[in-house]
Amino acid sequence: MIIRPLTYEDLPFTANLTQQEGWDSSTELELKTLFEYDPSGCFLAEQNRKPVGMCFGTAYEIFGFIGELIVEESARGRGIGKKLMQQAIENLRSRGIKNIYLDAVLEAVPIYERLGFQKVCLSLRMSGEINGKRHEDVRPMNKLDLSAVASLDREVFGDNRSYFIEHRLRKYPELSYVQFEGSKIIGFVLGRQGRKHVSVGPWVIDHSNHFPQYLLEHLALQTSNEKLLLGILEKNNTALTKLETLGFHDSPKHSVRMVLGNIPFPGKINQYFAIGAPSKG
Repeated sequence: MIIRPLTYEDLPFTANLTQQEGWDSSTELELKTLFEYDPSGCFLAEQNRKPVGMCFGTAYEIFGFIGELIVEESARGRGIGKKLMQQAIENLRSRGIKNIYLDAVLEAVPIYERLGFQKVCLSLRMSGEINGKRHEDVRPMNKLDLSAVASLDREVFGDNRSYFIEHRLRKYPELSYVQFEGSKIIGFVLGRQGRKHVSVGPWVIDHSNHFPQYLLEHLALQTSNEKLLLGILEKNNTALTKLETLGFHDSPKHSVRMVLGNIPFPGKINQYFAIGAPSKG
């Protein structure tokens, strides 16, 4: 068994793996975006010259995130997943990343704990179908908003992910919205089309925003009554309450946010209403 850097030619294989696992939002387009942002952090495991597993690491400016760790069912139980993780961790550490995060499926938590990761909180998966509604203080995002949106996101998320925000706006402009008060942007939400559902996130608000649900209701106008899926950290009680009021339900397939390092959450969790994706925070 060898572990090597992932290439463009491997992307169809990675998309097939996520589809087999039922990871709706991890489409080939999303995997390609992760790869293009940080190709040196993406790895493939091969056995007998055949791909059997993968892992994607993402280095932001301050911290890192690891996701999309999958080993084909026929190759499990041989330590391949652990070796992929170790390779991703070593890569991030070699680049000066001290705090590394991930969203772990429940059965994998003991594996990550043995690698030194600690639990932070549950990373819930919620779904719902809501009636869209227009609001005067919400409008489509445009390129001129990117600087203000990236600044708000960095304050709340804790690092710079402007690359992913710009990419999401470019690919899904019809699912990208900002909320404003006067000339100030006080929130934004981004969506993307999954294989079967619309995935929502990131969804970020300013501390002065008292009606963050307006962003979600406005986005729902564009989804043709499709089910909306999003991830939310359980420590944001305000977001959980608002989503439950809108009729969202918690999925039993939740994950656990974990950290390798000493900072449980680098930003402002009460303003972080939906994660961007399990693979990159």
